[in-house]
Amino acid sequence: MRSQIMLTLLLMLGGSVALWAAMPYPNTITLSQINGAEKERTRLAQGHKKFDRQPTGFYVEQGKKVVVTVEFLTPAADSAAPVLTIGTLGFDVGGRTNVDHTLKEGKNTITATNSGLIYLSYVTNKVREPEGKVRVVFEAAPESEHVRAPRYVYGVTTQAEFEGMLNAYQT
Repeated sequence: MRSQIMLTLLLMLGGSVALWAAMPYPNTITLSQINGAEKERTRLAQGHKKFDRQPTGFYVEQGKKVVVTVEFLTPAADSAAPVLTIGTLGFDVGGRTNVDHTLKEGKNTITATNSGLIYLSYVTNKVREPEGKVRVVFEAAPESEHVRAPRYVYGVTTQAEFEGMLNAYQT
């Protein structure tokens, strides 16, 4: 196992998300603001939007709490705030749709109204280029009731590590 890694995921939208942590993935995520999916869809004259949310590798059940602490490292020029999403975009089966929660600086406590994977986004749809940068820390149990979920990162996660996550994190 790697004790400490820095992983930069290049987004299809041209931005990046830096993750610092011990394996398999971190409790602290640093997000650089990126152009939103709608802004990029229009700019590229495409019919479909790109996915502008970042998977965290966490899952929460309905009724459980997610506690995150947000620190603005570089304020966004458009005053945008990061968003925590519970549930998968486009997955609306049996009332299991995704729910967005706008985060504020400091401690944020969210009680999940639905079960699902947790995603983060920090986007702008304004004319100017994205400038903001935030650090989001997922607090530990028992304060926060989210759990780890299997997460594969191409080029970083080995097959053995992923199989281990599938066995260990049964959500």
